[in-house]
Amino acid sequence: MRAIAMAVGNPNFPERLRVALESACEAARKSPCAHRHGAVLFSGKRIFADGKNVSTASKDWADRIAGRPLRSLHAEIACLHGADASLIRGKDLLVVRVSRRGELLLSQPCLACQKILARKGVRRCWFSTNSGVSFVRFLGGVLSGHRRKAKFP
Repeated sequence: MRAIAMAVGNPNFPERLRVALESACEAARKSPCAHRHGAVLFSGKRIFADGKNVSTASKDWADRIAGRPLRSLHAEIACLHGADASLIRGKDLLVVRVSRRGELLLSQPCLACQKILARKGVRRCWFSTNSGVSFVRFLGGVLSGHRRKAKFP
């Protein structure tokens, strides 16, 4: 919680991310996995869906989504799975990893998740880093890269 409080307490931290960060951290704390990730789909201060990473060892629906056996379902995909498909396009997504001590850790989406987020029309994906929050912007369905355009410790 200390790192989250520091990020939110930073005067440069955007107000619109405060609610999203707190909601994503709450989702991450509910994850049964060793590395706890949580994600929220949001616009402004409104949260449309949330998700957490889960083990998929006994969930054949996750295998059908991927077309192959999966060991875990990533938080950002679980979030999209729980969202109304008509609400996804043009929204932002925030994904975080929270340590057992409440610290923010790196949770940059993998390439497969980035492709799905872009294909679904997510406007911007914010993610936690070991030192704050950053983002990747999707331009015309193509990733703009892993540049850290904004960093809020």
